[in-house]
Amino acid sequence: MGAFGYSRAMKGALVLSLISVGLSPSAAFAEAGDHVKVGSAEVVPSLKLGYEWRSNLYLEENPLFPAVGEQGTVRGSAFVATPGLKLSLLTNEVSLEMGASYGVRKFFASSKSQNSSYNVANLDQFNNFDVFGNLHILPNGLVGVRLEESFAVSNRPIESQFADDALITRTRNDTGGYIVLSPGNALSFDLGGFFLYDQYDGNEGSSELVSGSRVNNKLGYGGALRSQWEFFPRTALVLDGQVEKFDWERNVVTTAGDDEPNENTGNGLAMPDGWGWRATAGIKGRVTNKVVVNALIGYGQTTYDEQSVLDYAASLNNNVWGDELDPSEGWDTDLKGIAGLLAYGSVTWTPVTGQSFSAGYKRDFQDSWFTNYVTYNSGFARYNGALARRWDLRLEGNYRLEAYAGEVVRNDHVLSTSAGLSYDATDWLTLNGGSTWRRRVSADTPALASIEYDDVGFQLGMKLTY
Repeated sequence: MGAFGYSRAMKGALVLSLISVGLSPSAAFAEAGDHVKVGSAEVVPSLKLGYEWRSNLYLEENPLFPAVGEQGTVRGSAFVATPGLKLSLLTNEVSLEMGASYGVRKFFASSKSQNSSYNVANLDQFNNFDVFGNLHILPNGLVGVRLEESFAVSNRPIESQFADDALITRTRNDTGGYIVLSPGNALSFDLGGFFLYDQYDGNEGSSELVSGSRVNNKLGYGGALRSQWEFFPRTALVLDGQVEKFDWERNVVTTAGDDEPNENTGNGLAMPDGWGWRATAGIKGRVTNKVVVNALIGYGQTTYDEQSVLDYAASLNNNVWGDELDPSEGWDTDLKGIAGLLAYGSVTWTPVTGQSFSAGYKRDFQDSWFTNYVTYNSGFARYNGALARRWDLRLEGNYRLEAYAGEVVRNDHVLSTSAGLSYDATDWLTLNGGSTWRRRVSADTPALASIEYDDVGFQLGMKLTY
């Protein structure tokens, strides 16, 4: 919990800094859209307001277009508001980027929905929050210090229409500190450490993994090295590596509901502690005036401690899980072999000013909150272009193949597309609209129907920037 407590201090310092900047008597309050100047600093307040409609609020596996007498998805809309504030400062002594945003989502059932009787207020979100900070002391010096802070609270809807709260809430904090060595203008090294805090909450009964308000939380810590050599202007060779140790608060999560074992996990889900490492190397940068290329390759492993599960169960002095806690259930699975392969590649082509085409591929892995780990292969294609003066169009498609390993084993296809059109009405007002489609479908045979869903959405909004 030390990392979490430390993050509160940093968040407090961030808020006080933002407030002090805003109240500073030397602040130069400019016209809307020109931002606020405070000495060498620039403050950018903003407010996003919007409306969105979604075809599947609870991400159900029910059909979007049901037949007569068939259960369909719950449709509805939401009002969205997100105020934000950013601060940037660049001097010979300090480089600083920091900001905060707060998000509200208020949901309303669609009058055309077959299931309009559902109380979709259990999807309301009033705690979406995001804070970030990056402070580089002596950015032009031979030796400097870099401090990084990221804190976010986010919510994900789940298929629990009648629960008091149909959300899984994730609170994540990432705090890092690094010594920065710059022996030359083209060479730099960041060497330091980090603390991670990852917490998952949900209302009891809102998920098969929730037996109380707290699902689980994880504390991680480790060391990292980040280095780059700019062998050409705007092009660099990079070499990164990190080692991490992590511990779960609950090494066994009770999953039985109403005294009935869960069909996938039984009475309990084992969550072993572990440690891992990863290293990547490659190239990043602009290879021509019109082409930007990123190409990285690497490898990593994660080793899980089965004994942490057995010791946790023994410390509770009960027999809730009986003989179920056996490593043969799969929670002794380590991430190794080909599963540890890392790769990333992307190309962005800008044929003319204001028009860009991008495509890329990524292979990565990460620890999971409901099994040992997930590996994934993903690809994307994207277009950004100016259609006319003040009009911009964005098109994007993504595909991801996920493979989960541990006590829960499954493979998922995840697809998404989005289209957006924006209009810069003034220097301080942008109007936008768009559509999205998201789909998750099982890649297993036989398919795991309980995780499959489609969700179509439409959005209208505006962004005001002072």
